Amino acid sequence: MKTNLLTLTVLLFLGAGISQAQITKKDVKHFNKSIKHYNKAKYEKALELIDPIVLRNPNNATLWAYNIEYMYRDYMVASSKGSYVIVTSTGDLGSAKMLQDLLNAALGGGLKKRELLNSLRQCTMYCDDPSLEDAHRILRAEFVDKKYPVDTGISEEAKEIYAEAEQQFWSKNYNDAAELYDDALNIEPDYYKARLYLGDSYYSLKEYERAAPIFAECAERFPDLLEPQKYYADALEGMEEWEKALDASIEGVLRFPGVGMFRRMEEYSEKMGKEFDREWIPRLCPVNVASDTIEAEDLPLEYIPEYWKYYFEAKGKIARYTDKEGILTSNTLTDYSTLEAYCWDYMLERADEDIEELAVAREMKEDGNLEAYVLISLFHYDLFDQFKYYVTNSKEESVAYLNSLVK
Repeated sequence: MKTNLLTLTVLLFLGAGISQAQITKKDVKHFNKSIKHYNKAKYEKALELIDPIVLRNPNNATLWAYNIEYMYRDYMVASSKGSYVIVTSTGDLGSAKMLQDLLNAALGGGLKKRELLNSLRQCTMYCDDPSLEDAHRILRAEFVDKKYPVDTGISEEAKEIYAEAEQQFWSKNYNDAAELYDDALNIEPDYYKARLYLGDSYYSLKEYERAAPIFAECAERFPDLLEPQKYYADALEGMEEWEKALDASIEGVLRFPGVGMFRRMEEYSEKMGKEFDREWIPRLCPVNVASDTIEAEDLPLEYIPEYWKYYFEAKGKIARYTDKEGILTSNTLTDYSTLEAYCWDYMLERADEDIEELAVAREMKEDGNLEAYVLISLFHYDLFDQFKYYVTNSKEESVAYLNSLVK
């Protein structure tokens, strides 16, 4: 919820060490040295030491966390010559709103911004660790949520009352905050943030029965936004309505399948005496075709397995039928609707059948779930447009697929 969401730097559990069992003795030495540079605000030197360690250990979530923290601090120093917000690792900024404000202020542009965002993209390709949930959140806030603006015509009077409500909320005066959010809504009934955080005030008071319908209303009114759907699932969790919470989390996955919503699916399944398996594997290569995507040369190519050459090769085969978002037009090559599904199918047809990493994908193809698998279970930010197209046009199939992962 609003009071527990983490910002970029808070996700980076600084202080957690790396054991020699995880990386080589030499890398441990360089890693520890990088921390010393970081503590002296020598971020570029810290990056010089940790970058090659990360490339040698691309599936290590802790290393990625430190790498991104160093890069974030280096970016802030380079881009903010005046006043700016510094978030310490012990801070608690909290809300998605404040995260968005921070991103708008901090990620203004330039090479270092691109390097930071590419690192976020890479770590979410190589790792599925819940500790990196904010990496997904930042990518969503920076690139996806901006496609769906809210509260663009709110009156100044309502905004002033909302600001007072925010002050009361952050002071943990939740009853007073709720009254003020309600006052803002009396002036502007369509004030999304005021309604969402009215529900959040009730949630913070553990009045889940009052919070849930408010979140549900926000989620229905704004079907492209994850936040209200996620909050709705959390309220149902507070009520211990596990089956409804699971259904709500599935709907959340269909809005943006970051690790946070998958984590909820797993938790709610366990509460119901069931198991959930996302069937995730590391990508180990960049996504074919997406706006502002990572280029192959930006990645440690030595870690891209040979069979992925077929994935890249497939792009050329179907390029003439592919729009800029990766959606396929009518053609005689495939019945799939997205570039990603075609490229995986092409790779599966040509790669050796005994490749363990592709075993689940082969099973999914046999069951008719390949497109759902590669776009939902193996979701990556660069696939968002293809993902959105698929789940919008194949909603029933998408829900059925996610339910099939709960056993």
